[in-house]
Amino acid sequence: MMLIPNRSPSHHHTINETRALLQNISRRVSIAVMEIAPTSFSRLPVHFITFFTFITNAICAGTNRLDACKCRSANFGIDVAAGELKSPGYPASYCNNLNCKYEIDAVPGQAVHLSIISFETELRHDFLEIHQTFIFANTQYSARIATLSGKDIGWPSFASSISSGFILKFVTDSTETSVGFHARFYRINTTSLTNSCPIFFYEATGEDRALPSPPINFAYFAGCAYMLNTSENYSIKLNLKSLASKAKFTIYETENYQAPADQAISPLFENTGLIDAVPKEIISRTNSILIQVTVVQRELFPIKPSNKFLFEAQFSRTDSPCKCFPKSYIIRIDRPTILSSPGFPLEYCDKLDCETEFQLDQYSIDSTHHNTIIVEIHKFNLEHGSDFVHFLDRSKHSSRHLISRTGELSTSRNRFFTFSGETGVLRMITDSTVTNNGFNMTITAMQKKDDCRCKGEAQPLEFSSSTGMFSFNLPMDCGFLDCFFQFNRPVTASDTDRIRLIVNITYTFKNGEEEFLEVLTNINNYNIIPSHINERDITIFEPMLAESGTEEVTNDLPMMIWYHLASDINRRAAQFDFNYKWKSICECGSLELEAKEGLWKQLTSPDYPGHYCNLMKCQYLITAPQGYVVVANITELALEPNEDVLAIFDGINITDRRIRITSGIEIFTDLLRSTAEVMTVYFETDISITNKGFVLYYTAGSFFIFFNER
Repeated sequence: MMLIPNRSPSHHHTINETRALLQNISRRVSIAVMEIAPTSFSRLPVHFITFFTFITNAICAGTNRLDACKCRSANFGIDVAAGELKSPGYPASYCNNLNCKYEIDAVPGQAVHLSIISFETELRHDFLEIHQTFIFANTQYSARIATLSGKDIGWPSFASSISSGFILKFVTDSTETSVGFHARFYRINTTSLTNSCPIFFYEATGEDRALPSPPINFAYFAGCAYMLNTSENYSIKLNLKSLASKAKFTIYETENYQAPADQAISPLFENTGLIDAVPKEIISRTNSILIQVTVVQRELFPIKPSNKFLFEAQFSRTDSPCKCFPKSYIIRIDRPTILSSPGFPLEYCDKLDCETEFQLDQYSIDSTHHNTIIVEIHKFNLEHGSDFVHFLDRSKHSSRHLISRTGELSTSRNRFFTFSGETGVLRMITDSTVTNNGFNMTITAMQKKDDCRCKGEAQPLEFSSSTGMFSFNLPMDCGFLDCFFQFNRPVTASDTDRIRLIVNITYTFKNGEEEFLEVLTNINNYNIIPSHINERDITIFEPMLAESGTEEVTNDLPMMIWYHLASDINRRAAQFDFNYKWKSICECGSLELEAKEGLWKQLTSPDYPGHYCNLMKCQYLITAPQGYVVVANITELALEPNEDVLAIFDGINITDRRIRITSGIEIFTDLLRSTAEVMTVYFETDISITNKGFVLYYTAGSFFIFFNER
């Protein structure tokens, strides 16, 4: 864990500022009074005195309300022996969006006792964090040791370590409020084992060291906290040898415990003396752990303890259990291979980058059969969106990304994955924040017929032409497939071409186990997360929705389609036909249009009925025969309100008289007419939201009919 020094807290002297404000107002009003009635204040009219009193009271009331919503952040220096801390507005109600800080400075050789007198907040949303300060290398640091939220917290009392202090942080959100908190502290000049916690911070080395424990008669239920650190690339080994029946011993990876207070935190280890057996050996996944020892019960009929202390433990530095799995495995037909994340079944480690290659012992069996690699996932729990297992296809010493898994197995559609070729690659990457349990999977080899395989020698099968079609057929008794079809921008398209991919899919499913067809539209992002039930950026086709059908999918960027199948439990055939093309978009089309009498022609926004593009300016000139006028009928309008516009002008340019300008969504009931043979239609969009656009019909109408109607 990297230690970050504390910053000096900011101070808000709201009371003094308020007094200065009132004194300034009083002085200004007094000057005004003297100018109006220099002889005597009593000679002022009654309504002026009343007005002055009202203004002063209003300012005081407003200032008090503002003060109640301000943080009374405070720093209690070494010369302050005792004090009280209250949330803003206490005991009435605190305000929303607070982030208040209270610091009780440490005094060498002394301890601080902190008692929570009253506490009530919105559960899980508003909370009080308690941090203990400590000195390391002549610099003060702090670490969170407790988070309080809700009510009925049991009025805990905290005793600091000798020569340590406390920092309290009160944080609220923008929803409900409550009473808040009231706390008191005082300093202990004469410290002892019963009224102070042992030293908070320790460095673990290669030698075993005893972790000091509070005595068995320690009176503070909140107990004591410890932080153990060691060097990079090492872990901490702790041997818990004994634990009193009334004590609870909990270990967290420090980085996990420092996560936001509204997130659930899982301990690395938890043991209650009355229930759990000791001794225990615990090895951390990172180089820093936080230990909390609390008193969980009062003994009504205490017996003479066998030990004088709450616990007995030793700690030291050890090699990290986070070493990556082997770089390669040979997958054999006669036995499975088990692969687990480093540290499984406990937490994996942060900053991992572990890659392994699966190589079949035998790929081709005979002229009609081959082996394939199948991964079955039994356990999977990674930090969603931050830690990943990437599946890659390896062919001729080059790897290509297929999918990435993250989050929990319970939110995924599939627990099997099948590599198409004789080699597959898994790569696990984790960040430097929260760690979870990781994964456990079995890799096996399965014999299959040669007609039961994906198209192409390598996955994904890529298409880079502007148009094309292909079919993908699966016979009966064909299961366990993961096939990928990637549609790239045409090699003939330039970087400035604005084009859209349209894929028509006709499908007939097997209705097999875990069978689905998934459209991945964000393949330029390496960390795509397919097959998650709550994922919004994907389109899913599966037998439970429709066993067969035809669908059209579009995307303005390259796209990949993933077909997944586990067991062919129903022994059916499957067929998929794909017809694709890249279509030019964001083009205004023909700008000069001809209106004819008795014929209604259609003009639509570019790419209708799809969404129009950003930053478009299209100016259409509609011309009717001589002696006629242009008649227009807008039948559909769906634009971004106030930003994208459709305007109709009576003439050959947008500088002529405006007939109509519109935006947003509108229904038209009247026809629009020009006064001569020409009409201009102007369409403009901005850089933000797009919509379906417009539909406009136009024809040529008799000038004389128009003149008579006028």
